[in-house]
Parts: sequence; structure tokens; C-alpha cells
Amino acid sequence: MPDNSDISFATSGIFSAAPTTLLAAIDAASSIITIDAGAFLFQRGDSGDALYAVGSGAIQIETSAADGRGRILNLMKPGDIFGEIALLDGGQRTADASAIGQTRLRRLSRRAFHQVLDAHPALARHLIEALCRRLRRLSAQAEDGAFLDIAGRLARRVLELADNPTGEVRISQEDLARHIGASRVSVNQHLQVWRGRGWVSLGRGRIHVHEREAIASFLGHRIDASRWGSFA
Repeated sequence: MPDNSDISFATSGIFSAAPTTLLAAIDAASSIITIDAGAFLFQRGDSGDALYAVGSGAIQIETSAADGRGRILNLMKPGDIFGEIALLDGGQRTADASAIGQTRLRRLSRRAFHQVLDAHPALARHLIEALCRRLRRLSAQAEDGAFLDIAGRLARRVLELADNPTGEVRISQEDLARHIGASRVSVNQHLQVWRGRGWVSLGRGRIHVHEREAIASFLGHRIDASRWGSFA
């Protein structure tokens, strides 16, 4: 039997400050599911009936236009929680969610969520804070689209994805291009320049960041480069 102790809503920033009794109640009311690589967890238009925590693997959140063009909105990694908007209002999912590699998640259904909420009203405060963070992130993305060029958008996304102890991003250049609304050719051209300057190393489906502050320079005054420090 797999060890499910590594998948907990307690590992998320949303509930990191919640009391242990609330965390235990949330985990006890939830279940563990496994999604195969490439499979959809849900698709746009599906009913929003659950909150998810990623334990291993990753979930790609993507939307598409009427002409078939896709845009990756987010990549949910271990420790991330998603699905809170539809969980609260019961509305339809606004994007597709598919697994990158075999992915294990903890799932809290909307019905179970309401039962926990009735017993622990403090849960509402944590979710309100989560929604505010989501709104701030969406506002920042809209600002990026309005004021940053391709190099700036690429810099922000690479730094966000590489915000981990290894400084490594596991993502294809095609998917990275869809993250920022650019062509794969443009993304590759910028990455090759950065590699030539020693700022990054490139591999198949992988980017390793060496000089975070140099990359952050493309964001100008709109970012605190010291947030990420620098990896040797």
C-alpha cells in the first residue's frame, strides 16, 4: 500500500497557519486519488465539486480559445492546492486540468467541505485568504501582459517555476511558450541567449537557473530580485 502521509492539505500555504484539529478534520474527510500521465482530472465546463492537494507529479491548468490556441495558466506542483473557486460557488470549471506524469492527489469533495466548514467555521478565513492571493496573482498576470515584453514574461515565469532549492524547471519549451502567450521559436531564442551568457543550462524538457538576478533584470522595477537569491 502506498504511503499517503505525504499528501496533506497541511502542506499548503493556504492552511499552513490552521490549527492541527482543523487540518486533521480536512484530511480525514478527504480521499487519495491517482491520475495517469496525460489524463484529465477535469475539463472546462465540468461541475466544480472538489478541492485538490498535489502529493506527487504535477497538474497542468490550461485554457483554450475558440480557434484552438491553448494557454497554460498554471502548473500545480507537490504542496500546491487548487480548485477552491469552484468548490466555494459550485460553478463550472473554467479551465482544463491534466496530469504531467502519474500524479497523486488528495481530494476534498464539496459535500465533505461543507461538513468540515459547519464544524470548523475558521476554515472560511483560510479560504478567503487563498482567494485573495489568487486574485493578486491574476492581477499580476494581467499586468505582465500589458507591460512586459516576451523576455519579461519569460523571465517572470521561469523564476516562478524555478523557485525551489534546486533552481530547476521541468517543462518543455513549447509548454513554457503557452504559459506566456508566445511562440516556441521566440522562447528558444531568448533561452539560447541566456544559456550563452551562463544564466541557465538547458536540457530535454529541463531548464536549470544559475543567475536569478540577471534574469530578473528583464522585469525592471516591478520585481524584487532578491526574493529568489542566486544559485551557484
